[in-house]
Amino acid sequence: QRESALPLPELSFHVRVGKQRREKALIAEAAVRHIAEGDTVALDASSTAFALVPYLKNFQKLTVVTNSLMVAQSLLDSPHVSVLLPGGRLRRDSISVVGRPEGLPSVNLNVGFFGARGVSLVGGISDVDADEVAIKQAMVARCVRSIILVDGSKWGQVAPYTFATAGQVQHIITGGDVPRDLVVEFRIAGVQVEIVS
Repeated sequence: QRESALPLPELSFHVRVGKQRREKALIAEAAVRHIAEGDTVALDASSTAFALVPYLKNFQKLTVVTNSLMVAQSLLDSPHVSVLLPGGRLRRDSISVVGRPEGLPSVNLNVGFFGARGVSLVGGISDVDADEVAIKQAMVARCVRSIILVDGSKWGQVAPYTFATAGQVQHIITGGDVPRDLVVEFRIAGVQVEIVS
């Protein structure tokens, strides 16, 4: 049994930002190629999606929908990037707004970028907090394309809450050290898996 449903502790945002920094930068570099000038883009409150922020500042016109206060704050100096936030409750661990997924701006999203704690065919794309997952699900539902951004350690893990099935995800961008058999299974299921290293 390769897939493991572990009780995964949640690490604070600041701790997560420091982990796999190089890998996240490579993932962000690959991810930004999927954004076009003028797009409306979703970013969740993951540290991997946060790695996209410096690249977003290079666009002349962009709309970002996010529940991450870190993303919003980091874009304060970029008036050409319009930032839309949901209402709700402050979640301190992830420095995000949760609790009211219906409070997300009702706009269609060209592309969304989502981190995860688990990637498996059985458990789908999963994470550890129910409120965070509810917001992710609401964003995925509005995305024309959903792209999962994960480092190699998340493969074969099943976190408590699934926010997307393999069928809802078009693309996964991941770090170099991934189990090849799982990658093959996702590709067979029609998901494009891009491995950066």
